[in-house]
Amino acid sequence: MTVDKAYAILGVEAGTDPKQVQKAYRCRAMECHPDRAKAEDAEYYARKFMEIRDAYELLRKQGFPIPEPEKVVEEPAYYRRTADRSFTPKRKSPDAEQFEKMRMSTGLETHVGTYLLWAGILAAPVILFFFLKYLYR
Repeated sequence: MTVDKAYAILGVEAGTDPKQVQKAYRCRAMECHPDRAKAEDAEYYARKFMEIRDAYELLRKQGFPIPEPEKVVEEPAYYRRTADRSFTPKRKSPDAEQFEKMRMSTGLETHVGTYLLWAGILAAPVILFFFLKYLYR
């Protein structure tokens, strides 16, 4: 296989930017990947996939420049502290724990049932009003 044929297989012109060649290789490899083909076409796509892979490897061995990896920008140290995105467990103050237990003046820890009970108690007069209004209509 020649270098010109390798460029033709990848679908780019000779002397193209390395990033564009790599992008074309990845696109062609995804198009012809045998795992993405139907069972009856798998052998054909396997040959095409190997041809594309060999073309790209030939270009790399011929001195084709490999694009530099993108640099990862680290987030500043203050970002996690100000955004409060730490994975360390937060310490609760003794006052906060006492407040959790004394919620809604029951002196007990609150549960979902407590909220449902209060919702029922507060909603009962409204429901009764509309029910009586419906009866006397």
